[in-house]
Formats: sequence, structure tokens, C-alpha cells
Amino acid sequence: MRKPIKFILMALTLIMLTVVGLVGCDKTDILGDAFDNLQIEFTVEGDALEKVTGNLQLPTVVGDVTITWSSDNPDVISNDGKVTIPKEDTVVKIVATLTFDGKTKEKTFTITVKGDNY
Repeated sequence: MRKPIKFILMALTLIMLTVVGLVGCDKTDILGDAFDNLQIEFTVEGDALEKVTGNLQLPTVVGDVTITWSSDNPDVISNDGKVTIPKEDTVVKIVATLTFDGKTKEKTFTITVKGDNY
């Protein structure tokens, strides 16, 4: 009689560990999927990462993932995506920090803002 109870308890324990492991994977996938799919949108038709002439649309939430932005040159591209056209073409790196369930990932975008001589 003890063997079936022992077997059932072991099976239940294994099932619970599997479920807990899968739940943890799902949370990682949510962050990873948001990271993989994160894109910057442009307000000017024809703009691209290599040629920006107008403001950027920087998402702050994707599903349950929150996103903060940081520019290495906020005089040209602010942390909220406002672009100030420089005199000459300027390369700016902006970093998106994605946060979900206490975990973070960073994604860097390199952007060329065209100067006013464009």
C-alpha cells in the first residue's frame, strides 16, 4: 500500500516542478519576445535608423513589459524621442531598457539624425 502512495507523491512533485519551471520560462519568453520585436517608429515618412529628420515614437509599454529610454545625446534626441535637427549629421545611440517581473534587458539603437544641411 505504501508504494502506490509514494509513487503518487513523487509524480505530483514532478508535475509541480515542471509547472513551476514552465511558468518561469514563459516570463523569460515575454521579455525576450518584447526585446526581439521592439522597434522605433518614425513620424516622418521615409525616415529610417540611418536617416532621421523628425521625431521618434518610442513605446513605453509592450504588453506587460515596461520600457524606458536613454539617449547618449539628449540635445539631438531626447529620452522621449523629440528630435532637434543638428547643423551636421549626428549619430546618436539610444538604449531601451525593458523590464518585466523584476528582470531587465537592454537594446541599443544607433540612429543618424540628418543635419539641417540635408
